[in-house]
Amino acid sequence: MHSLTPPKTTNLIAAYHSLSRDEQRVLEVMSVIYIPTSQTTLKTIIDRLNWTSEKGKPLSKKFDKSLKEKLIANKLLIEQGRYLLVCNPNIVEWLTQCITDKVVFIRIMQHTTTLFPEELTAFYGHHSYDNESNDYQNSRYFRNILYAADVAKLQYILNIETSFQTLKMMEANIL
Repeated sequence: MHSLTPPKTTNLIAAYHSLSRDEQRVLEVMSVIYIPTSQTTLKTIIDRLNWTSEKGKPLSKKFDKSLKEKLIANKLLIEQGRYLLVCNPNIVEWLTQCITDKVVFIRIMQHTTTLFPEELTAFYGHHSYDNESNDYQNSRYFRNILYAADVAKLQYILNIETSFQTLKMMEANIL
């Protein structure tokens, strides 16, 4: 571990490493989801990924009340409101970077965006009284572009050498 890693983050990384690989995978999926999410939604996304546990059972079954409480007690997940969970912001980027296979990241992202469509709320003039929700949504949008290395989409957003037609073709998976 890097010597400049803050103690709080060091403790969170140690807590992550103390988990089984199945528990780590659940937490990594949660880091890609990024926005506050219910336990049911997390399980739905894991089911759609069709991942199995080390014992050959659906991985979504691993995320039960016991694991949820363990991750909260270890401060890896934070409760927001009554039913929503979010990764601890001190470790969320590190967790996402633990997913070293870009294809795996993109699969998680695709299943997440079917339940949580991406949009830039603040950038297109939409107004919401829930600024925290907008912050999560906008951050998630740009995180997905960054981690998927979607240079063309970023160029489009920044109006750099990419036409609107090109972006539409990319979204339709024509390019």
